[in-house]
Amino acid sequence: MHVSAVCKPAKFILCILISADSWWGIAGQHAWWNRLEDMR
Repeated sequence: MHVSAVCKPAKFILCILISADSWWGIAGQHAWWNRLEDMR
C-alpha cells in the first residue's frame, strides 16, 4: 500500500466535514430567510 492511500481518506473526510459545515450554514440561513418571508 502507498502512503497516499492512507492519507487521502483522512483529507477526504476532513474536506467533507468542512464543506458540509459550510453547506449546512448556507442552507440554514436560506431556510431562516424563507421562514421570515413566509411570516410576512
